[in-house]
Amino acid sequence: MWAPRSTRVSDDEARKVHAMLKRVIHLLPPTMMTTMATTSILMIVLLVQTGLSPAAWTVTGLFFVQLTLIVARLFKDIRGVDEVPSNGDVDAVRDGLGALALLHHRGLLMTLSTLIAVLVIQTLS
Repeated sequence: MWAPRSTRVSDDEARKVHAMLKRVIHLLPPTMMTTMATTSILMIVLLVQTGLSPAAWTVTGLFFVQLTLIVARLFKDIRGVDEVPSNGDVDAVRDGLGALALLHHRGLLMTLSTLIAVLVIQTLS
């Protein structure tokens, strides 16, 4: 993720992971979009339930800004894995895996920060 060309993972292992990921990579966007669409609806529900409070607007804004940043990279990073043959240039294989792993962790941080913000609103309300 931070160092996709690290020698801690052998080229053979990187190629195996890449090949496995290529088999399921087309499931990622629909799954993510379903999850994020549901969460987007829940963020709108949060706005309505809190009477459009400034705190709820802040949390909703945080969520949608982060979601926009993730979606902006999603298809590029998926192509970075999908369009590279697993037995091709090992640096391209590793770079594609690293970019997608980094994006995944950004999504986890987005979820965590939104959850913390919602919990803060709940606690302070």
